[in-house]
Amino acid sequence: SEFTEIISGYSAGLLSNSSSIKVRLMEPVDEVTQNNLSDEKLFSFNPNISGSINWIDNYTVEFLPDDFLPSGEEFDVSFLVSKILHEKNIVDFSFKFQTLKQAIFQNLIGIQQASSNDYSILKYLGEIQTADNADFDNIEKIISAFQDGNQLDVIWETTESPKTYQFIIEGIKRSESS
Repeated sequence: SEFTEIISGYSAGLLSNSSSIKVRLMEPVDEVTQNNLSDEKLFSFNPNISGSINWIDNYTVEFLPDDFLPSGEEFDVSFLVSKILHEKNIVDFSFKFQTLKQAIFQNLIGIQQASSNDYSILKYLGEIQTADNADFDNIEKIISAFQDGNQLDVIWETTESPKTYQFIIEGIKRSESS
């Protein structure tokens, strides 16, 4: 309640692992003060997060993490209001947020002929969806395919959604037996 005249909004609740953390002030901060604070540490996190600050406008400052935030983790934040208001008697504004817990969902589309002329080679189509943003290098490691001890090629295709990854397993040989 002591911050209702100072802070009008802030990031809280459940956030994406790629979110910035924002604080919106009730009064504007002039550009000179913003520039002087550009290298200051205005946010303190537990667990620690490395990143930088950016002023969106004269009222809103955001913390931009250097990397994806760890999924499914709760963070305690202290916003150092005293550095902006230049008042030593004011306490830091504390709040919490949590990142979404990462999950993977598979949609196995099915098997198809690789070529309309050749019934002996097949391909398998599938899709991976993530609950939150993910590093593609980690996504590629999710799927591997083998047939008779031989590794098959897994081809990844891009989609419009940053949380959807389509794949094709190529080179599946149809055998005489089921």
